[in-house]
Amino acid sequence: MSYIEEAKILTIQYLQRSPERMERMGSIRLYLQRYGSSSLKLRVKNVDWPSEFRRCLQQLWHETFAVEGRNVILIDDRALPSLDIPRSGITISTREVPVTTSSSSPYPGDQTTRSSDDDETMPLWPELYRLISGKDANDWFEYVEEAIADLATKKKVKDTYGSSIIGDFEHPLAIIRSELSKVKDKDVHSLAPAEVRNMWEQLVDVYVECEIKNPPQWGAWRSKSPAQSDEFDINGTPSTLIVPAEGLTNVHKYSRIPSRMEWDILPVEQEGVKFYMAVAPVKEVDAACMVPQLPNILNCFETAQRVKDPDKAQNQWQRQLNVNRALAIKNFTSNNQNVIANTPILFIAKGEFVRFEGRKMSIDMHWLKKVGVGEYRDVCDDMIDHRPIWLIDGQHRIRGSARSQRGMNLQVPLIIFPEDFQMMRAAKVFAEINTLQEGLGELHTLFMQHRFHIPSPKAKRDFVLDEDGNPANDNSRSNHLSYEMAADFCSDSESPLYKRIRFLEQNDSIIPVIRASQWLDFSRAWFSEIYDSASLYSYDLMRQEVNNYFIAVCENCRQGYPKKPGLRLPPDFGGPKSVIEKISNFPVLLKVFRAVRTKVEFLEPLAEGEAISVALFKKVIRPWRNVDWHDEDLERFLRGGGESGRTHLRVWLEDALKIDTAYARFLVHSDHVSSEAGQGLFAKPANSSIIVQGDNWIHRKGQKLIFKSKRPLNAFATCIWDIYSGDGEHQVELTSKADSSTDIAELQLGFYDWMRQAHEIKIRASWSNKAQGNGEATIILKP
Repeated sequence: MSYIEEAKILTIQYLQRSPERMERMGSIRLYLQRYGSSSLKLRVKNVDWPSEFRRCLQQLWHETFAVEGRNVILIDDRALPSLDIPRSGITISTREVPVTTSSSSPYPGDQTTRSSDDDETMPLWPELYRLISGKDANDWFEYVEEAIADLATKKKVKDTYGSSIIGDFEHPLAIIRSELSKVKDKDVHSLAPAEVRNMWEQLVDVYVECEIKNPPQWGAWRSKSPAQSDEFDINGTPSTLIVPAEGLTNVHKYSRIPSRMEWDILPVEQEGVKFYMAVAPVKEVDAACMVPQLPNILNCFETAQRVKDPDKAQNQWQRQLNVNRALAIKNFTSNNQNVIANTPILFIAKGEFVRFEGRKMSIDMHWLKKVGVGEYRDVCDDMIDHRPIWLIDGQHRIRGSARSQRGMNLQVPLIIFPEDFQMMRAAKVFAEINTLQEGLGELHTLFMQHRFHIPSPKAKRDFVLDEDGNPANDNSRSNHLSYEMAADFCSDSESPLYKRIRFLEQNDSIIPVIRASQWLDFSRAWFSEIYDSASLYSYDLMRQEVNNYFIAVCENCRQGYPKKPGLRLPPDFGGPKSVIEKISNFPVLLKVFRAVRTKVEFLEPLAEGEAISVALFKKVIRPWRNVDWHDEDLERFLRGGGESGRTHLRVWLEDALKIDTAYARFLVHSDHVSSEAGQGLFAKPANSSIIVQGDNWIHRKGQKLIFKSKRPLNAFATCIWDIYSGDGEHQVELTSKADSSTDIAELQLGFYDWMRQAHEIKIRASWSNKAQGNGEATIILKP
């Protein structure tokens, strides 16, 4: 039996003993090291084992196991072969592998049990580099081993240290693995913090020396478990800080409602707007402030509703806490030499609990919720945050510092906007700070720019409004119309794009066919080139026409392949995505919209106030009908092509519009029918020709010859011109683009010194697409 087969059987047996049929990869690895044969143990100890094991789970054994992050789930244990593994000589350490006791254990007398602290609340302030429990130690070993496996594959690590291979004991990753193996079977309580610190710092050094971003923070593996602090004092009242699993907020538990908190303030006035500067301890800011963050999961439909209605969910717009960043700040403020000087920004969302009197601000704590006898909380089991002040900028500084025993007592400067500053203005402050500094993700930035009408020097992201609430310029108009039309389609159950546009990273990533940022980038030009401000198109008419286009594409696909249409109408979203439904390829349908519409207008001039019908769109795009969007060859052909693949597809679709015929699939998918409209999707361009204007030779400086070559159908617009001297030596490469209306690329060739001795000049024009080979044309000049 091979070690691969043995690892599979042992993994099944181990997972059978878990009530959830699920365990973490690190725990499984410890199990294999204990009960595997000598050959399996040797493989499992290798630094590359985590990567090899994951590949087996996801590729070789995908019908038996499912993988979610670092968890392995048993989904099919039928026909399990027997495996007789001798038990003699096995020594079990006091830090047991966490498994569930089972009367059907494959090993008689094996009474290892799941650790009682599986769901334990971790202490928030453990001794630095102290592993707290058996589970904590197992999670730490797993985390470090996965980090090593990941680092071993990185190019920067290989360039710095060379590849990590078996027997290379000088490689930093091999050294860390060796140190881990020496302490792996130790009881957790005999693991000295100095030993753990040495291994951890060696790991971090690899990140630093290889210039890899985001080195791991101490405690990162604990984020899946809740943590609780020791009791501390807030304004004379005993309090406990709880960090829930996943660590997205801080929760406070009190034995009674504290008396009012008071902060010293200094009023400031700018342009008639009054706000305050203050100083307060981090723990009090943390106790009084909630973060108006977006939920962890938000579907496309709900997000589109928020785009359409700015008043919807006004208290949910900020990014979620980055747990690793908060952990870094916790570790930073735990050091006695570090300080936090940056100024968080607060907004009074519930003015009935906050009073400003002179140079004092007081916070009434009677918003706290009673959850039991002698227990009050700011966040209850429903995870609704009742704190009256918004922390609109600086959540990582406050939440992270508050998790540090030292950091929570630091005094921090604050800027505080009172309630009359208004909620939307406060949100806009956050948006302007973070979007202009590009501190948010692309989709979140776009969401904020639209919601709060943020001006931008970038034309594609300018959403500024004038005093009347209308787009202040043509760029803003195009951006608003594009983004809002996407929201309309995504929330309309009759639209082909219902729930299929991704507005935020929190949205489902499976059903969507395009990201909102892509939609904006590739459709905004419609509203300046087709539906410009001088046109007579109302928004409803524009929306209807664009929707008709996508319906036509869906129906065209269904006519070609009734059982597996390339683009499906809702709610038929089941099964694998087609090529055109991939986020990388779908934008092509937006890029070709203008060409489609131009042909429609050529065929049938439109009456004023009339939208192009589905039937007319279908008539024009008929040549696309027999493209098999589920074809594996097409998937492979475009995969990894990036812009080259999208351009190839766009050019083919646009050139196909030159005919009215839908060719058979074998002609559409041909790799040898070159430069025929609607055919040869996989074929290289056909050869072209070159026409020369002027004399047949360039005799002196200032003289030029003009060469023209017509773009073959299905070729990219760029023509590459190679110039050779008479002896065949390549002298220069030049490029020019084909004119969009004539399809002719022009080269103006001037005089070069080497031409004085040349007895002939050869000019070659090359046209390409994503297929192998070029279409070429050559001309030879003689004096």
